[in-house]
Amino acid sequence: MNLLLALVNSYSLLLLAYLALRLLRGDAWWWLALLHTFALYLFAPLLLSLPLALLLRGWRTALLAALLLLTGAGWFLVPLLRPAPPVTATGPRLDIITFNLLGTPRSLQPEMAWLLAAAPDVILLQEAVAEGDDPRLAPLAAAYPFTARVRGSLRLFSRYPLREVSYPVLEDHPGRIGLRAVLDVAGQPVVLYGVHLSLPRRQQPRVRLPVDRFPLSYLVRYDESRRNAQIQRLLMLIQRETAPVIVAGDFNLSATSIAHDRLSAVLVDAWTAAGAGFGHTYPVSRVIGLPGVVPPLLRIDYVWHSRTVQTVQATRGPALGSDHRPVVVTLALPER
Repeated sequence: MNLLLALVNSYSLLLLAYLALRLLRGDAWWWLALLHTFALYLFAPLLLSLPLALLLRGWRTALLAALLLLTGAGWFLVPLLRPAPPVTATGPRLDIITFNLLGTPRSLQPEMAWLLAAAPDVILLQEAVAEGDDPRLAPLAAAYPFTARVRGSLRLFSRYPLREVSYPVLEDHPGRIGLRAVLDVAGQPVVLYGVHLSLPRRQQPRVRLPVDRFPLSYLVRYDESRRNAQIQRLLMLIQRETAPVIVAGDFNLSATSIAHDRLSAVLVDAWTAAGAGFGHTYPVSRVIGLPGVVPPLLRIDYVWHSRTVQTVQATRGPALGSDHRPVVVTLALPER
């Protein structure tokens, strides 16, 4: 019993140390940034350790566990229960879907059927990897008259005319390019950025492993520096815009990361504004070889927007053939 109580107490103290380091050091160290990515799951053992401490009559340990559980509830659960603010904007509505297709050489018929049935105003795809006019995307090309793409990754399909298309450089070397399009929505310019940011991973492992297999191979390569630098350049570009801005795509970014806080200081996370539940989009377990009962563990696909725009609704699309689930958002644009 004493050993169990000591283990519960040690876990609580380590969790308290984590919170202190998050406050004092942010994401200064790679391993701390990795903990931020999975912060939700660091609190999960409290659901067991608190009743165990009470059962063992470790009152001080139980008190610390209870305080930590309240902290976790305030961080993760209270925002989920908060009702979405009423939509006061009376301007045009804009329906957007962002979806990482995992565009390996396979049929995309289920994805095309679902996207056409959803019929949003704007579709932004990532990992649409085929070059040129991909015949798998022909149904979208036929339904949406205005298109743009970044070679090898991003594809934009819009019902609204594109006044301007450009390709902002988010990273000079080894290189990362985004897509910027100015949509003409009922005569109003709306700036849309499409992005697919780098995985938080370095090429060389920090520690040599006897067996180089996922997930350990990924953990020893974890590094947010490239992705965070791309976010900083993206924010610099966004802050120069004068029209309403929407940013969508695969950010390879957990909603509990410090970089999410940096984005939230400038933009509104549509899911945080109007989504229900955690909204995790990755991974779709059966696609990556996990048991189908394992739910998506992280939210890494986003629609962000400037504060002049309001989120009406944010939902996830179904699990199809990709390892990501799509994000479906309805926005209310400001009146001109």
